[in-house]
Amino acid sequence: MKMIFIVVNINENGKHYAFADTIKTGNNLLPMFRRYENADIVHLCETRKSADEIAAFWNECYKNNGTYYFSRTEKEA
Repeated sequence: MKMIFIVVNINENGKHYAFADTIKTGNNLLPMFRRYENADIVHLCETRKSADEIAAFWNECYKNNGTYYFSRTEKEA
């Protein structure tokens, strides 16, 4: 079965993170997208490699602008 590759961007309280995921062709997309209730972007890619690269790039951008979800704040340090 052919696969479709996506990048999902999650936005929680102004903080973001992105990750790559895989969908099998022929699957119902609605339940899959409902898993990501805080997703504000779902981007289709032709290959898993390109999905991984885009997710890594977006996460690096979020780190650089201080909006990465998994970054520790000064209060947590």
